[in-house]
Amino acid sequence: KIWKMKVGVIGNEDLVTGFLLAGVGHCEEEEEEVNLEDLDKTLPKHVKTNFYIADSYVTTDQVREKLRELVGREDIGVVIIGRAQGEAVRETIEEIRRDEANHCVIVEVPSKEDTFDLNQVSFVQDHIQKVVSGAE
Repeated sequence: KIWKMKVGVIGNEDLVTGFLLAGVGHCEEEEEEVNLEDLDKTLPKHVKTNFYIADSYVTTDQVREKLRELVGREDIGVVIIGRAQGEAVRETIEEIRRDEANHCVIVEVPSKEDTFDLNQVSFVQDHIQKVVSGAE
């Protein structure tokens, strides 16, 4: 079942568009009734996606909610989140990473305006080590 997992993406329009062009995007109809107030008003109520454009008009709570939704889905194994969005929901990301039941890896990536700092990706090495060794 692990080979069928998808990648989730949260970021600005450039980041999400790049991943969509690379073939990461996935849309499907919701199987249950959805409260319209909980969804982005630009999407029909019956569509579930694995991506979310979080530009300046989106609140931190909306980013946090979408992150929790993606991480909670059984069909998503990796969530890629833009650095600016990651900084906005830092506490939520750390909480998810500490959760023993979490099966999802969250990877923060810089936008085209950011510089890449290798020291900020040490959590990936820590997570891989934990998964491979089975240690905590």
